[in-house]
This record gives sequence, C-alpha cells and structure tokens, in this order.
Amino acid sequence: MAEKKEKSIHENEDKEKIQTENAEFQPEEVCEEQVTISKEEYEKLIQAQKISSDYFDQMLRIQAEFENYRKRVTKEKSEFFKYANEKIISEILPILDNFQRALDALEEHVTKENHKFFEGVEMIYRQLKNLMESQGVKQIESVGKPFDPSVHHAVQVVETDETAQDTVVQELAKGYILNDRVIRAATVIVSKPKQGSAEEKNGLEK
Repeated sequence: MAEKKEKSIHENEDKEKIQTENAEFQPEEVCEEQVTISKEEYEKLIQAQKISSDYFDQMLRIQAEFENYRKRVTKEKSEFFKYANEKIISEILPILDNFQRALDALEEHVTKENHKFFEGVEMIYRQLKNLMESQGVKQIESVGKPFDPSVHHAVQVVETDETAQDTVVQELAKGYILNDRVIRAATVIVSKPKQGSAEEKNGLEK
C-alpha cells in the first residue's frame, strides 16, 4: 500500500514537471506575412516609387521658388513705399533752394521795417525742412568734409593751403538723401594744393 502511494506521488511530480517544461517552451510567432509578387508587379512598384520621389522633389522646388518670390515681392513693396515720394520731393528741392537764397539775400538788407517779412519767409522755410525730414530726407554734409563722388558733384577746384587736398571748401547747392538713397548730390568746390607751394616743398626735399 505504501509503495502504491509513493508511486502515485512520483507520477504526479513527473506530470507537473512535464507541464512546466511545456509552458516554458513556446514556438516563435510569425510577425510578418510573406507576400510573393511577380517581377512585373515589382518593377511597377519601383517605377511608382520613382515617380513619387520625382513629384516630391518637384514640390520642394516649387515651395522654395514660391518662398523666394514672396520675399522678393515683400522687398519690392517695402522699397516702393520707402521711395514712393522721391519724385515729388525732388520737385520740391528747388523751391527749398529758392527760400534759402531769399533768406540769404534778406539777411543783408533786414531793417526794422521788413524784419517781419524775413521772419515769415524763415518760418515757411523751416516748415518745408521739417516736412522733408518727416519723409526721411536728410541734408548731405559737405563743407569741410573730404570729397566723396557718391554724394558730391564737384564743378570747380581751387588751390589752397588752408585745407587738405580734395576737401570740400564751398557748397554751391545743397545735396539730399532720401532714406539711404542720394536723390541729389551736393554741388561743391574742392581744394587742391597750391602749385607754388608744392614746387617749393619738392625743392626743400631735394
């Protein structure tokens, strides 16, 4: 009786061991299904992929071209508004010059009888200048500055030892800049060393 009981216990242990081993061993699951296609279908897929890639590249080029176009239009629009008043401002400049000449002439003949007229002309001149400045117009500095062909128009050269060579010694007509564009160069007289002084200097050096 005891032998049968012991044999039954061993059999149960063997069954549990087999069940445990079976639980630990699991065959690998198939994650992907294999599909077989013909050579013709494969070539069609490759061709479709190439066409798709070409369309994508074309889309990127169109997008880049459109972005460049948008930036160019934005810049042109900004430039247009920046210099939209250039023509009318250029036409006002001679009027401003005439007011300046009138003031220069009046300063030589001001008396108690006409000083009110002088003040009126000066007030209109200041109003015009303030209007121009509000539109981005600035006067070019000339006298005492080195000659700069980008902003100065030289009509005469004078010999002098009082300033360095190629210095603006006199301004005949004022120049103006609209924002960063020269709309009228200043008309100026430029200096150069006196011929005699240069020769004397060369003689001393010898």
